[in-house]
Amino acid sequence: EEFEKKWLIDFIKKDTALISYPKSGRTWLRMILATILDKSDINISKYEMLPAFHHSPREMVSKFGNNCKSLKIVFLYRDPGDVILSLYAAMASSSKHNSRLGVHYVGSRSNFIRGNLQWDGLDHDTEIVDWNKKFGIGGTIKYNNEWHVALKHFRDFKVVTYEDIHSDTFKTIKDLLDWLSFDCSDEIIKEAIKHSEFESMWRIEHGQGKNNLRHYKGSFGNSHQNKGRVRQGKVRAYLDDLSEEELEYVMEMKKKSLW
Repeated sequence: EEFEKKWLIDFIKKDTALISYPKSGRTWLRMILATILDKSDINISKYEMLPAFHHSPREMVSKFGNNCKSLKIVFLYRDPGDVILSLYAAMASSSKHNSRLGVHYVGSRSNFIRGNLQWDGLDHDTEIVDWNKKFGIGGTIKYNNEWHVALKHFRDFKVVTYEDIHSDTFKTIKDLLDWLSFDCSDEIIKEAIKHSEFESMWRIEHGQGKNNLRHYKGSFGNSHQNKGRVRQGKVRAYLDDLSEEELEYVMEMKKKSLW
């Protein structure tokens, strides 16, 4: 209810939350779900399928209290190698003035991956330490591992992976809708997927085409901020894009993942 009042939106599934680490494909999934609502004749200026957060389990409890564990969780997971590559591109390409987060990364990619971060926009050492704990491949894996442990303490959960959406979008979305107990035709799902394809998302981000997220939390396609959020849309691109040294570090760190 707090977020419905804040964002002037009602959620279809009030007992369920979408959780993900940044750059895990949340905008893509939200666009598909919003388009499904739109094509189901549900007013998307007033309704969203479910609330979405980047909170850690501890942040969820801190913000909403232990009652949050009565929620059902959709956890969106993406390979940390792709996440860190996409997050670096986003953080390094925007200045602190046009970043949603108000900060800009000014160091090297290798240091970003390792969590040895340099920021423009953070003034205090404590802020820098807090941010450095959240980012880097270590921060990504830590976040995902915390949710891996925490999910069983919530009322119910479903894990959806970026890789599954990429490889079989229709099946993955249909399975999710079945779990959410939201009924719609296969044709609507296919139309929503078509509207949310990579090329379409890129056009929408640059002001061309119908932005079904325009009434929702976030800035996708709504301003000059974060142009370039839609990047390659590839799976395991980091295997080719990282240097040999960077890739070796990422693969070693991934051994700590519980996923």
